[in-house]
Amino acid sequence: MGTPSLREALASLQQMVECDTRWQLPEYVQLTPPAWMALPRLLVPALAVLLWLAFAGSAGTMELAVLTAVLGVGCVAHVRLGRRRSLLLGEGSLRADQGRGCCVEVLQRVVSTQGVEPALQCTLEHAQDWSVGCVAFTDRPRRRYGWRVELRHVRRGPVLRLCTVLHEGHAVQQLDALDTLVNHMAARLGIRRSGAALAAASVPP
Repeated sequence: MGTPSLREALASLQQMVECDTRWQLPEYVQLTPPAWMALPRLLVPALAVLLWLAFAGSAGTMELAVLTAVLGVGCVAHVRLGRRRSLLLGEGSLRADQGRGCCVEVLQRVVSTQGVEPALQCTLEHAQDWSVGCVAFTDRPRRRYGWRVELRHVRRGPVLRLCTVLHEGHAVQQLDALDTLVNHMAARLGIRRSGAALAAASVPP
């Protein structure tokens, strides 16, 4: 698998924003990591199996039971740690079937959150006061990086998060696709695009 492309990840959202009068925006869009990033996750279970096989022939029944229990606990802890890191700043699940995110009624220019606390609803009156912007963020402890697409008010600042695009620290291609999506959101809602265009993707060391 090559370097993940934002254009591919955002294709369905781009089509929705361009064509539909009602947007169901997911809370998260997560880029599929390159295949090589899965290798460390498989290393611990593989080493556990090899260690068990190495001692299975010579260990007694009690020793083998203890070894099996220790390796089992270690593998379970490894899996749970991986799941814990898959959460972004402690905010819910990354699964796409949770029904969480934002609903945007384009013609009525009403934006409301769904399944996200606190529940918010905004009517975009006085279009000059509203904008859509995008900001990069870094969560180093969980190795999560990405961009938040925000609905902003000229005096109140960021009001709600329309969507979050996530990656795990790998290089990302075609970052201009996210710019295009944000620009189209703003244009269809009849409001401004705020903030500078996104620079070429860079991964923190």
